[in-house]
Amino acid sequence: MEKKEKHMKVKGYDVIGDVHGKLDALKELLGRLGYRLEGGVWRNPERKAVFIGDLVDRGPGVAGVLALVKAMVDAGEARVVMGNHEYGLLSWYCPDGKGGFRRKHKERYRSFMQASLDYFDASPDEREIYLDWFRSMPLALEIDGGRFVHAYWDARSVA
Repeated sequence: MEKKEKHMKVKGYDVIGDVHGKLDALKELLGRLGYRLEGGVWRNPERKAVFIGDLVDRGPGVAGVLALVKAMVDAGEARVVMGNHEYGLLSWYCPDGKGGFRRKHKERYRSFMQASLDYFDASPDEREIYLDWFRSMPLALEIDGGRFVHAYWDARSVA
C-alpha cells in the first residue's frame, strides 16, 4: 500500500470505476464532472479523479481509455488502483513457469477480454507499456483519510 499523499491538496475526489473500455461514456462523465481536455490531459481545477479499476475489457475503446487514464495519472490529475480485469489481462500474458499462462486461455475468459486482447495483440509495444503500468498499480490507496480499493477493503490483505 502506498503512503498517504500530502501533495494532492484538492477539494475533493471523483471516484470512477468499471469503465470497461467505454471511452465515449468516460469522456462524457468527465465532462459532466467539470473536467476539460487541456494539453492532452483531462483536468479539473478543483478535484482529482481516482480510478478504482476495471479500465479494460468489454468495450470497444480500450486503447483510448488506457491512454486517457494513464495520461491523467502521469500528469498528477488522477490516481488508479488495479481491478480484477487488469489483473486478469496481466495474467493472460504472464507465463506460469509450466508452459502455460497464469490465466488459462479458456474461451470463457476470451469472450469478455476480446477487445483488450485484440488491441494488445495488434500493438505489442503498447501492450508491454500497459502491462508494466498494471504491474505498478497498487491494490489499495489511502489519500487524505479516504480509502480506495476496487472491491473490498480487507486490512490484513492490504497490509
